[in-house]
Amino acid sequence: DALPYLIDFPYGCTEQTLSSFLPAVIVRHTLEGVGLSMDALNPGAFGGVDPSKIQFTHRSGFEALSEVHQVTSEGLKRLADMQHGDGGWGWWEDGSSDAFMTAYVVWGLSLADDAGVEFDHAMLHSGKEFLAANIVIADNQPDLQSWMLHALYAAGAEGMNDNYAKALNVALNHLLEQRDALNAYSRALLILSAHRAGKNDAAMTLVRNLENGVIRTEASAPSRLQSGTLSGSSAATAHW
Repeated sequence: DALPYLIDFPYGCTEQTLSSFLPAVIVRHTLEGVGLSMDALNPGAFGGVDPSKIQFTHRSGFEALSEVHQVTSEGLKRLADMQHGDGGWGWWEDGSSDAFMTAYVVWGLSLADDAGVEFDHAMLHSGKEFLAANIVIADNQPDLQSWMLHALYAAGAEGMNDNYAKALNVALNHLLEQRDALNAYSRALLILSAHRAGKNDAAMTLVRNLENGVIRTEASAPSRLQSGTLSGSSAATAHW
């Protein structure tokens, strides 16, 4: 029932474009994977919408669900238009390329590729080259470097020249040595990168690090599942 907001979401900066494009790709891929299509979804198919409030919560109406494919294609076009000559993306079309935002776009394009969305792969390749060319420079920013590395491995290191492939390996080894400086999220991303790089022993070491840092709560009080209701019992939780 929240899907119409993907269509209503305003285009603006790179981050806003990705925040519309990426969920649309994931939703499309997920529904097709379980044999559903956007056209098959009826109003309220997932429940939870008060029909008397639809005019306030769904400004474009339920027919907007059929436009998710359009959101994907328009998002790809806008991302292509916003890509800079160096292969990177900034927060806006003007200005310098930003490593964090470029990694966000590269990761998003890799998910689109996995979902079978057709687009010009030269855009993705140029983005990967920008990240590879700048990843060692981020040695003093381990959380950013882990995010960049994750995007590169998610998009595939295949097809990169020897210098860029070496830069990825140098960054990976540096992060494995500096893993104590990473926050939990960056450490989880590094696990994925190490796994994709075939360093499974290192990945399992990082998994154990996360397990050692978990904060557990016991099942003692009812948990609030949604506003105004309490469950009769609660499960233990784990967080970082």
